[in-house]
Amino acid sequence: NDYLNNRELYFNYNDVTPGKKFLTFDDFIKNIETLESLDYSIERKKVRDMFIANYNFDACKNIYKYFKC
Repeated sequence: NDYLNNRELYFNYNDVTPGKKFLTFDDFIKNIETLESLDYSIERKKVRDMFIANYNFDACKNIYKYFKC
């Protein structure tokens, strides 16, 4: 919250960071065992697709081929 009060973000923090949020380290430690049972894969895929919709998983291989020739 201190950071957000002094800075501006390009996107709403909660919209692009799916998952449970903790305000203190103690809260995180108290809840760490429950985190494994939570599934945010659908929400994370939406965020990933929003930022890297055209991601090319072969990019490294293609760059290698380009420079090899």
